[in-house]
Amino acid sequence: MLSDSHGCYQELKEILTYWNPQEQTLVLLGDIVDRGPSSLECLRLIIQLQEKENVITVGGNHEQLLCEWLEMKGNESFYYLEVFNKTIQSFFPDVSNVLQKYTKQRIANVLRTMYQAELSFIKNMLTYYETDQLLFVHGGCNLEPNWKVDAERDCKWIRQPFISGENKTGKTIIFGHTPTENMHDTQSNDIWISPCKTKIGIDGSCVYGGQLNAIVISDSGKLIDTFSVKKKGLISNI
Repeated sequence: MLSDSHGCYQELKEILTYWNPQEQTLVLLGDIVDRGPSSLECLRLIIQLQEKENVITVGGNHEQLLCEWLEMKGNESFYYLEVFNKTIQSFFPDVSNVLQKYTKQRIANVLRTMYQAELSFIKNMLTYYETDQLLFVHGGCNLEPNWKVDAERDCKWIRQPFISGENKTGKTIIFGHTPTENMHDTQSNDIWISPCKTKIGIDGSCVYGGQLNAIVISDSGKLIDTFSVKKKGLISNI
């Protein structure tokens, strides 16, 4: 499974070469879009894979933000210019400076009309995916046995106290969202494993110049293998 590709299409394609679709289920932990230059290409690649292979997609906070932005009225400058600049440009490859040329409403109407499959895919992403022993989320959860009570919010947004808290869910939790460099004392972009061994963070901050991480994990929670692909080219400038 992997997380937080954030529009890094070349890195996403490369790390998927380590996946064996005949034997492994691919679980993506959200934030496929935003920040990087190729959100649309990343979405279409995952959609194509899901149509043919065993692929499970969990939604992230950036997918949620995009859906919320589409429903907003008027030209909300923060969302319009700061959050979705590169994302929107990827949907308009033939229109330079689309954010300056089109109104927010025109952009939203084009996306709803021309990219129905991509938006439907985003809206149908799971809040979380669980097995008997494992829990896959974008951000985390509240770590209590009743963690599902606040799942819609926590699974996409939580950082602390999830990272430092005691895991009482009875499951090994695999998550993205928080860059692993923020959890490693050495500021490493490699995967992070909690001292209790029941939380595994995999967001290697690829879009900021780190790396895209992926892991292979057994049904019982045993970590079998890890892979990483370093960021290609220029670091995202946001």
